[in-house]
Amino acid sequence: MLFRNLILEDRGLWAHFAWQDLPLKHGFSTVLAGNMALKFGERKAVENRERFFRLLRHSQEETVFINPQHRDKILFFEKYPAVFYPECDGVITTVSNIGITLMPADCLPVILWGKIGNRDFVGLIHAGRRGTNLRITEKAISILIQQGVKAENINIAIGPAIHSCCYRFAKVIKKDFVKENIQQALDKGVSVSNIIIARECTCCAKVGGKPIFFSHRRAKKHNEKEGRFIAFVALEKEGS
Repeated sequence: MLFRNLILEDRGLWAHFAWQDLPLKHGFSTVLAGNMALKFGERKAVENRERFFRLLRHSQEETVFINPQHRDKILFFEKYPAVFYPECDGVITTVSNIGITLMPADCLPVILWGKIGNRDFVGLIHAGRRGTNLRITEKAISILIQQGVKAENINIAIGPAIHSCCYRFAKVIKKDFVKENIQQALDKGVSVSNIIIARECTCCAKVGGKPIFFSHRRAKKHNEKEGRFIAFVALEKEGS
């Protein structure tokens, strides 16, 4: 299990894991790239999304936008998707060049990748408080095992999310959702060496004294304007 600092690109507009750690096209928009959620500024959010996808050189029209329900529904598809705005909390696919996105602001974006037989797969899971309690990461791994994947061959990357340093439940009890989701993976047989975690806590991580990612908890605490960032992944090599 490795904790990694994310690498910032294009003057800090987006971040990613080192490509040798996560050899898929992926990225996380930063505060500098602006709010990505229509709920918090529709017109500007549309422009921000367009710029982000240009930076990643991927088409929005070829991207599935997960609409989280804070449950544990996960879609698995092996053909071109019929729905690009599904109401669910996770998507796993073997289809190349189809992007998958989430727009979190503290919840965990959990990326899974590996092979089903001779086919590559990638998945993106929304693991918030409710999803973690419903063991959504464990469920995603179970789906892959049912497809014939060995648990020890599944790779997992947890992107920027709130860490235990900043999350208290009922204002008293510290919660470590990163640790809980890692434990779910380990319980299903995922190798500890196949797990990487972004060090950056969405609530407190900063560059030059300024926050890197949007955080719902920080916004509430400091009366900041709400926003959401994009977590993106696709079965496509960087630079392709």
